[in-house]
Amino acid sequence: MRIAINGRLLIENRLEGLGYFTWEVLKRMVDLYPEHDYLVLFDRKPARAFLIPGVEFRILRPAARHPFLYLFWFDVLVPIHLRTWDAEVFVSFDGFTSQRLHIPVVTTIHDLAYLHYPEYMKSADLWYYKKFQPKFARLSTGLLTVSEYSAKDLEKQYNIKRNEIEVVYNGSRFENNPPESRPAVLEKYGVQAHQYFIYTGSLHPRKNIIRLVEAFEHAQAAKAGIKLVLAGRSAWKTQEIMERIDRSPVSVQIIRTGYVSDTTLWNLLKNSLSLCYVSLFEGFGVPVLDAFHAGVPVICSSTTSVAEVAGDAGLLVHPEDVQAISAAMDRVYLDGGIRQSLVESGHERKSRFSWRSTTKLIYETIEESYRNFRI
Repeated sequence: MRIAINGRLLIENRLEGLGYFTWEVLKRMVDLYPEHDYLVLFDRKPARAFLIPGVEFRILRPAARHPFLYLFWFDVLVPIHLRTWDAEVFVSFDGFTSQRLHIPVVTTIHDLAYLHYPEYMKSADLWYYKKFQPKFARLSTGLLTVSEYSAKDLEKQYNIKRNEIEVVYNGSRFENNPPESRPAVLEKYGVQAHQYFIYTGSLHPRKNIIRLVEAFEHAQAAKAGIKLVLAGRSAWKTQEIMERIDRSPVSVQIIRTGYVSDTTLWNLLKNSLSLCYVSLFEGFGVPVLDAFHAGVPVICSSTTSVAEVAGDAGLLVHPEDVQAISAAMDRVYLDGGIRQSLVESGHERKSRFSWRSTTKLIYETIEESYRNFRI
């Protein structure tokens, strides 16, 4: 097969959820199935790190960074380049695809957050998602998502039969060859090992940062000098979050790192007292799995897909219950037995998720889509 892959979110030093998913699957697919030809489509000059030997790439400009440019990129530029390359399948892992192709299309839609929390979307992006993502789901020869929760949501919201949706879980970026230990990372952010809670991921309202801060303020741990590290970039609609942190009575104990490298993230995560991931809505919840690999306890939401990922290896709390979040933080802080039990459960739980098994499932969907499309 000649497989073309959307790589527009492969951006050096700016990889996040969808970009990591694309990269982890892409490099494993090329390794596991080298008999096929691959083309990766970028919308800007790619970093050398994303150029895999033997894999072709093209840069399609202008960059697709606005809904109107999404339409031009996917429905004009992509079809032109795929025809000239003689592509036989188009694969997109970021939820968007082309409506103008006459070859099989395999699309991953990670979640439908825009339907559940539209107030946290930019108006232009919300318009694009509402108008086009249901179409992308229905026209796709193969439709993937990353949790059973999201599969059921797609079935309900888009009226797509459950047996037409394949669940392919995320893996962790740290499952193989985690970064080396660097004590200087802790010094840089003014924290000591096991003396801080951590949140990892971008900062925006759906991540429930304000309630996390409120819970931390009320925790005995905060009164004892424990800190809270927020490790991730400021995304959108963050002004209220930042103002709330600034006026917090424990603001000096709340550290905002901005976007960090994998090495920095790994060192901050594995030396933390616990991950606190109480997001309001997730299609998967990768930080929970990262924490299992780092060997630290997990406090996380009992809702959407997060509980599905955590299973019995996380201390589950309702994300809107500030008192419950605070109590969980203190329970982890005060009870060494609970910490150890959560770490052991996380060690067992992490074995259920791997990029290798995910890539194999995705490849099977690509192969089936190609075979059925040709019949």
